[in-house]
Amino acid sequence: RLAMEWWLDGKDTQPRDYFRVEDDQGHRFWIYRKGLYGQDETQSWYMHGMFEGCFCLFALRGNDLSMVLPPLGPASQQAAAVRDCLTLMAQSNPSRCGVIRYVYKDLVAVLAADSPTGMPPSDYEITPERPDYIYRTADLVDLRGSGLKSKRNEINQFLRVCPQPVLVPLTPSLHDAVLTFSQTWVDQHVPAHDEAYAATAQEELRAIAFTLDHMAALAVQGCCLYANDQLMGFAIYERLPQGG
Repeated sequence: RLAMEWWLDGKDTQPRDYFRVEDDQGHRFWIYRKGLYGQDETQSWYMHGMFEGCFCLFALRGNDLSMVLPPLGPASQQAAAVRDCLTLMAQSNPSRCGVIRYVYKDLVAVLAADSPTGMPPSDYEITPERPDYIYRTADLVDLRGSGLKSKRNEINQFLRVCPQPVLVPLTPSLHDAVLTFSQTWVDQHVPAHDEAYAATAQEELRAIAFTLDHMAALAVQGCCLYANDQLMGFAIYERLPQGG
């Protein structure tokens, strides 16, 4: 389970539960549900898959299958991936066409180059849309651009208060410190009178404890941020494959 920063966004956030699924033909899928049953009436299902060597992310809301991102992968294979994805969505949505959101200009150029007319296929309808969460890797590493200004400001403010932070691996010897840190944060920031909000925070604490106990089995790693010999934060993550 991945949950948003409840101390920033409060009870309006929706956690994501991830599942690995295998069908009776041996096909494997990685899917996740956004929203909790019994607490949220707007659950949506998402599926990750590879089409023509490209990473594709589908969303199922009700009976409507769409793509929340364009196919990501080698430019030489993207046009074929788009065709396959649109075919899949047409089969799932017989009453309407498939939708691919946040198509960037480079992909439009790829579609045009793949077409005999030098233009995107005539049955493709392309309309402007402003992406709000697609960034270049280098920009994220360096926090470049106006869209990441608030993150830069937060880091600079932290460094002014703690000028010499230390990042260390999250080893079993630090598990108790991480659990204590997490519980203290919840106690200080989650209002007890908001039962739904508090329940979400407690679920997050249980998820953290479970993850710490099963880091090897989950193939995840972690790190802890210390300043003045005090734990200031931690992260648990799965490393991307080299070259991925």
